[in-house]
Amino acid sequence: MTDETRAASRPPVFFHEMKQSSASAFILAGGKSQRFGSNKAVSILDGKPIISHVIDAVYSVIKNISIIANKPEDFRFLNLPVYQDLIMDIGPLGGIYTALSLSATRKSFIVACDMPGIEPRLIEWMVMESSGYDIVVPLLNGNYEPLHAVYDRSCLPATGKIIHDGGRQPAALYSQVKTRAVTLEEIKKFADPSRIFRNINYRSDLHPVKNN
Repeated sequence: MTDETRAASRPPVFFHEMKQSSASAFILAGGKSQRFGSNKAVSILDGKPIISHVIDAVYSVIKNISIIANKPEDFRFLNLPVYQDLIMDIGPLGGIYTALSLSATRKSFIVACDMPGIEPRLIEWMVMESSGYDIVVPLLNGNYEPLHAVYDRSCLPATGKIIHDGGRQPAALYSQVKTRAVTLEEIKKFADPSRIFRNINYRSDLHPVKNN
């Protein structure tokens, strides 16, 4: 492998280049965890709550972090702002709507609480890539990952209209705004996609996070 090939295969590193105030982050923890059997966000994995893995990864890139949860008392121990959904019981789209309504910055990284393997370098790259786009969202095997995406605050009116019209799927938003789909090959430059996008849905999923 030549030096040029090695350089091209390495993921870019931006940690000291991005202004920390350029984006906010919202962790969605409003799910009912029915398959898990209890609040999975606060269940212990590798010695700390699942949501703490997500917070730690995000915090290395974005300092302004809030949680969207319908049981705020479950998350007070984190000492982060916790907000309830502005529109209850409509799933992730409601969380996205709430986050965009509350965001103090133009760009918001919105992520699920049950993805302990997320990669800070990918998050940062997506935020930087979002300039000129309304949404930057991974697209894996034909499926979007709406809860690991960067949204512009300008998406708020379209999101509200989808909800008003009875829509519940975040993907309904992507055709209405300027969307940048992140490919599998782009994601692989940062880490194994199967680690990044692994969700904890069952207690049997509580095996250690692998650092690839």
